[in-house]
Amino acid sequence: METGILLALWNLQQFNQDDLEPVHVEFLQASIYAGTNLDTERLIMGSWPRPSAGCTIQQILRYYYLRGVVHMGCDNWHWAIRSFWTCLSVPATEAQVVSAVSVAAWKKL
Repeated sequence: METGILLALWNLQQFNQDDLEPVHVEFLQASIYAGTNLDTERLIMGSWPRPSAGCTIQQILRYYYLRGVVHMGCDNWHWAIRSFWTCLSVPATEAQVVSAVSVAAWKKL
């Protein structure tokens, strides 16, 4: 059953493809749950957003990790590896504890 959540999230985030915002992360998460990797990859391939002031480190890590998962689902290994390496390249330690998202990205590589 189609709920329209993906379309709503896409419409919210398409206004600014250059800046990474929290809605980008939720769009990718919802797309993965819906199993729409091919459609999602087609929509995101033209952009490589940079974090905006409103993004937390956790959201940045999640975005690039989830983007890698989408590309993996499409057998696009070049972009999957690029996404996971970006996730690993973000300084993401708080109180000397490594982020679980970074560990998951390393395992995917």
